[in-house]
Amino acid sequence: MDSRRKAVVATLLVLAGAGLWLFVARPLLGPPERDWQEQIAEDSLPLTQLLRYDLRVTDTGQIDAAWDKRRSLYDASHLAQLRERLLAFVEFQVAEYGDAKEIYVAGRDPAKPSTQALVAQAKLRESFGATAEKMIADYRSSVRDAAYKASPKAGGGADPDLPKYDAIYDDLVAHWLPQARATAVRLTSPAR
Repeated sequence: MDSRRKAVVATLLVLAGAGLWLFVARPLLGPPERDWQEQIAEDSLPLTQLLRYDLRVTDTGQIDAAWDKRRSLYDASHLAQLRERLLAFVEFQVAEYGDAKEIYVAGRDPAKPSTQALVAQAKLRESFGATAEKMIADYRSSVRDAAYKASPKAGGGADPDLPKYDAIYDDLVAHWLPQARATAVRLTSPAR
C-alpha cells in the first residue's frame, strides 16, 4: 500500500472509532459525573424552598408534578447525593435555630456560632458551594440577629410583639424537623 492509502485508511479508522465512541459507547455510559454534579446543584436549590422552616409550602401539587418529570432522569446513587444536599440544608436550619434559641434565652453574641452551627455551615458550604454563603448570611440576619434583638436579656425585658425563639426552636424540632426529613426522603426516592 502506498503511503497516501495508509493515511486515508488510518484517518477512516480514527473517524470510525470516534463515531462509535460518540454515538454508541458514550450514550450507553450516561452523562459524565461532572454533568451529574451540575444537575444535582441545579435541582437542589429550588427543592430547598420546600424544606424551609420559615416558608411552609402547603400546596405542592404542581411542584411535585414538575419534579416527578425531572426525578425520573436520576438513578438511585445520584438521588442519594441530592438527598444528602437537602438534608444538609435541613440540618443547617436546625443548628441556626438552635443557636437562635440560645441567643434569645442567654443574650449571647449572635456573631459567635456554636460548634454545631459551624459544622452545619461547613457541610452546607460543601453541599451548595458559593450559594451557601448567601444562605448563611441570610440566616445570620433573619434568625441570629433577630433572636438577639428579641432577647429579653439583650433588650432589657420581654417584648410580647417580638418572636420567642425558644418556642420557635421547640416547634421546629418537635413538628417541622420530622416532616422536613420525610419530605427530603420523598423528593429523593426513586420515581414510581
